[in-house]
Amino acid sequence: MREDYTQFVALANEGARELGFKDLGVMWRAGYDMSPEEFDTESERLWQQVKPLYDGLHCYARARLARRYGEGKVPPGKPIPAQLLGNMWAQQWNKIYPDILKPYPRASIETADTLLAAQKWDAGRMAHSARASIRRWDFRSCPGASGSARCSRARATARSCVTPVPGTWRPRAMCASRRASSPPSRTCSPSTTSSGTSITS
Repeated sequence: MREDYTQFVALANEGARELGFKDLGVMWRAGYDMSPEEFDTESERLWQQVKPLYDGLHCYARARLARRYGEGKVPPGKPIPAQLLGNMWAQQWNKIYPDILKPYPRASIETADTLLAAQKWDAGRMAHSARASIRRWDFRSCPGASGSARCSRARATARSCVTPVPGTWRPRAMCASRRASSPPSRTCSPSTTSSGTSITS
């Protein structure tokens, strides 16, 4: 499969060069209302906005999967095996959300809607509070922009133990029922969160 795909890439790039482009990627990026270089710049700008949350989500998912399957199946410092994410291409995590990733298993959308409406939360307030939470906990310190850093499930649990209060987020100390089950810390390196997943046998 790898050799076939490598040949496919070479042929695709050859075809793009015959049409006057450097490679297939440049040809694809030329189809928008900006140059390929501007497209690269804008993509990077948008990526940097979501990267802290993306890194935090992967760190949280890694901890939950390691707790379910063990660190032998989800080794620290390596990409998360794609087959553990409920989708053979790791494109979606919805199939493992209810049993593995859901931070509050007994909570429901209906309950959340009712409570949010009663406390007068709206989209603007949620976005403001989310930005404040990201700044407060600094998800970047989990995967680390410079070298690997320690990422403990206790910290991931602490992030999930948050109560929405009118006007602010109030971090609770740590759910007592979860404190005892917090495992040792594990490493989340930048290489494990750039794509976040890998296909393994």
